[in-house]
Amino acid sequence: MEAGDAMENGFQEGEETPAVSRTPWCRQDLPDWEEIWAACWQRIRTWRVPPRWSAGDWSEELQAQGAAAAWQALDNYDATRGVPLRVYVHQRVLASALTRSRQEWSYALRFAFEISANDSRDAIEEDESLNATAFEALHQGLANLAEQDRRLIELLFWDGHTEAEVAEMMGISQPAVSKRKWALLRVLRSRLGPSDKND
Repeated sequence: MEAGDAMENGFQEGEETPAVSRTPWCRQDLPDWEEIWAACWQRIRTWRVPPRWSAGDWSEELQAQGAAAAWQALDNYDATRGVPLRVYVHQRVLASALTRSRQEWSYALRFAFEISANDSRDAIEEDESLNATAFEALHQGLANLAEQDRRLIELLFWDGHTEAEVAEMMGISQPAVSKRKWALLRVLRSRLGPSDKND
């Protein structure tokens, strides 16, 4: 990992693995918990720290998440599957940390979008003529989209469905919905924005 990468993701270069809490279940049921956490931490520390979190608080949050995942992994472990306990716990801890990180980034993006949408709404409300013009332009832009594209936008933004729900409704994959959504937003933005500059 490059020095710039360490600063960019919020953790300091050469930062040691955070000390792990030594709960009784870790010592007696999983004697190599410190090693498992250290191995997981080497990967986790390369991830970017979400907005509104300090690097220290975020590492503590993920350590707590990892400890809970390790406990759950011990409870769910099935030796008959042929997966070593250490490997199983390591996978569950990483998966749990990744899920928590994705949740926090999703929340941050949704929060930023809501603030942006509220700011946009406030600006539009200040000028009624701009309001009418903007909604007319948006309506016209949507009318020019193909039926399936218009339905995708309406399901996501008007009806409030998630990308996964829209994917199921439309019979396509969730990544395809996401890719198509961003492509359509770029098309709408290009149709709505530049024409004002030329007038």
